[in-house]
Amino acid sequence: MALIIQRPQVAYVRKKDSSEYEIDRSTGKLLQVNIEKAIRVKLDDPDRHKKFQYWSLNPDPKKRYRLKVHTVNQQFERYKKGDCDREFDRNYDESMTHKCVVEALSRLTSMTLLSPIECERSPLEFDFESVRKEPFLHLPNNSKYYPDILCTFSEEHEMYDRWGGKIAIEVTYSHGCESYKLEDFIFHNIPVFEVTIDVLQ
Repeated sequence: MALIIQRPQVAYVRKKDSSEYEIDRSTGKLLQVNIEKAIRVKLDDPDRHKKFQYWSLNPDPKKRYRLKVHTVNQQFERYKKGDCDREFDRNYDESMTHKCVVEALSRLTSMTLLSPIECERSPLEFDFESVRKEPFLHLPNNSKYYPDILCTFSEEHEMYDRWGGKIAIEVTYSHGCESYKLEDFIFHNIPVFEVTIDVLQ
């Protein structure tokens, strides 16, 4: 029997400076934020993210526990004492380099791909119709992701039917893209191309 751990997808929001919970103006009740919105705030407005804490939804305030935003697993996770208060992932120091590479790749208008297998080295050339940074993808199996880059190409292309007119690009640093994410994308006919940042010592 497999043990499945369901992580919280919704949390209360509390101000760090006053420890007061945010109130939903439309209902007058405590504001509840889903993980997708929390991730967007963390990625798009880190200064604002640092002003808030996320807490579990227990009706009894004394039984609530603090949560942190995990951008890779797309979920809230229990905050452990001693965790970095910045709540960035372990590659925090790499984040600026990652951001710059994503920005550079987002300016692509075309791409030529070569197969790593020598006998299949006929190039695939793409002229992109759109290139988006960290778009929200909600797959049919209910998985949610924010690939670093998502490129779309014309239906006239030979790979359009096989790949649905989409290519995902992930920028990786000290470790590759998570296997479960790659498998999910491949299952849904979205190829993932990894760009690895290599630092010279």
